[in-house]
Amino acid sequence: MAGTRLTFRGKAPAFRSDNSRSRPTRCNGPDDPQVVDVTSEDDILRWSHEWIALLDETPRASFFNGPEWAAAWWTTVGQRAPTRLARWDDEEGQLVAVAHASRQSERLSDRLPLTLPVITMLGAGPGAADHLAFPCRDEYRERVWTWFDNQRGRVPAVLDNLDVRDGAPPLPSTARRIGSQSCPTMPLPAEIRSSLAKKIRTYSNRLDREGITITSHPPGSVNPEILRRFDDLQQQRRAAQGRTSMLEDEHVSLLEAITRHSSGSRGLAAVTAHRAERLVGVLLGFATAKRFEFYQIGWDPAVRNLSVGTVLIDRAIHDAEERGAVEFDFLRGEESYKLRFGAVSVEDEHWTIPTGPTGWVLTARDFVTEHRGKNEPAGANDE
Repeated sequence: MAGTRLTFRGKAPAFRSDNSRSRPTRCNGPDDPQVVDVTSEDDILRWSHEWIALLDETPRASFFNGPEWAAAWWTTVGQRAPTRLARWDDEEGQLVAVAHASRQSERLSDRLPLTLPVITMLGAGPGAADHLAFPCRDEYRERVWTWFDNQRGRVPAVLDNLDVRDGAPPLPSTARRIGSQSCPTMPLPAEIRSSLAKKIRTYSNRLDREGITITSHPPGSVNPEILRRFDDLQQQRRAAQGRTSMLEDEHVSLLEAITRHSSGSRGLAAVTAHRAERLVGVLLGFATAKRFEFYQIGWDPAVRNLSVGTVLIDRAIHDAEERGAVEFDFLRGEESYKLRFGAVSVEDEHWTIPTGPTGWVLTARDFVTEHRGKNEPAGANDE
């Protein structure tokens, strides 16, 4: 989970509307979507089963594109920003597309308190969602993005970490690509090199001798104590490295909210390392029917030299294989350890749709940020 530009200090601008739509209403004709102005978590979760079924039609679909992430993010990190949710049904009444638009405030820089109104996808920004996309069947892709663009009015759009594996979305001609982010992924079952596999066996045996046990926690079994201890470990490890933790209080609340919607084969999962009764290592990730997305990891600095992180990742890979997943996603950041496991880089892209003076201010800011960050390493879920 890397740094992010969006901030929610201050009130985000509301959508222009003549009436409040707390219940789904159809825009115009039979081909237009049902739209709801989100006022509660239930407005996002009301279509959960259909939404997840639509995601399951695409094996590579990310957890970040699902209702659990969207609802948890909106109520915590997103601070209940003005948001619209739309759905399209086919002639038989089956859900075939979902889209959303969220009005947020973006800070111009870390040094300046100035913010500008923007529109983006629900769940983007703080919390570091990768592979963002609207779940939809191919024939609905253009109308989904047209609907999103129509929500902007005179407000610029910021689209970070777009999933472009099937090509860039059909954005308007004024859209500008401002950069990309590597997100290494690995097909399952994994083909880990024999030399690394041998090292992992050595590391695992060493942990056994040290009295450290590894435990898997599938979705629905990650309890608040694991999350609290994970936050502690993040703080300790980064303090030892002279760095600040990437997880702020609202991010921990985000994970706690996701656990409330996790069950069975989908949701927040963990792998933990215990020494006696004490947690000394935690790996967190998101499991779906076909994927596991490695979100973050933390361990006690006292066990740093025991390669706890490598063993936790190896266990998470095996857990994903046993659940029938076909892909292990390391998410953003091209750290060397990910490549050693056999991951191959996949690019997410960052786009803006500038509109008016505000849009060109953001464009200038993005140009400076892009060129300043070209030589900076991506600090994500490091081993």
